[in-house]
Amino acid sequence: TSAGALQVARDGPAVAALQDGRAVVIGGRGAGGAPVAAVEVFAPAGNGTFSVAFTDARAARVGATATSLQDGRVL
Repeated sequence: TSAGALQVARDGPAVAALQDGRAVVIGGRGAGGAPVAAVEVFAPAGNGTFSVAFTDARAARVGATATSLQDGRVL
């Protein structure tokens, strides 16, 4: 089975699993190598789609990591 495509193309984002089974995709490099400030959420249930959570993070991230905390937050 294949998943849907990211709404904002990127290479090397940070990804973290959420407690409800979804995954959050943060930053990375976009077209032309520019840093991406968009955050997307992947929902595997149903048809496995990506949705944009927001497109204007305080700072674009490249080479970052994302860690899911026990309380549901992502660091």
